Amino acid sequence: AVGNPLENGSKLVTITYDRIKMKQSMGEAVMLDYDSDKAGNQDANMAPLAAMKGATIKVTVDKKDEVQKVEGMAEIIKNAGPGGAMLEMMFGDEQIKSLLKQFGLMAASGKPVGPGDSWPAKVEQEMGGLGKMIIEGVYSFKKIEELDGKPCALLDFKGKISMKPGDEGGPELLQGMDMK
Repeated sequence: AVGNPLENGSKLVTITYDRIKMKQSMGEAVMLDYDSDKAGNQDANMAPLAAMKGATIKVTVDKKDEVQKVEGMAEIIKNAGPGGAMLEMMFGDEQIKSLLKQFGLMAASGKPVGPGDSWPAKVEQEMGGLGKMIIEGVYSFKKIEELDGKPCALLDFKGKISMKPGDEGGPELLQGMDMK
């Protein structure tokens, strides 16, 4: 949801995680299959992701729609319990800010979009000793719906995250990993 402009002309955008779905494979072997909408038989290592479902973060963008600040991931990470360190490494406020600056709020080549439109997006993000995370996929503009009395764009993103190990090799678990 995008709120009214703030005093300085910036806007506050809220992002809510309605569903977290992740599938990780190495070659043909499925290493992880998590869906926050499925009850039972979930991988216990993915419990921190459950803290993201239904959670909201706030993103402040300037007059040019460039990301200035992200707030809310710290609270989500705190609510994730002992597994929060995993979330913080990939989804802390600064990581989300960096990803959104490069990727998350981009439209189709800067052109206006509307319901029914789709566009590709790709970003590569350095993850320190873990190596490089590559996110690529397609955004789809589903519809305009009302949220808290304001019209909001409902966007869907489907894609995959892959990891390339860094010079230090990164954790063996992540080498060759693909998540969808």
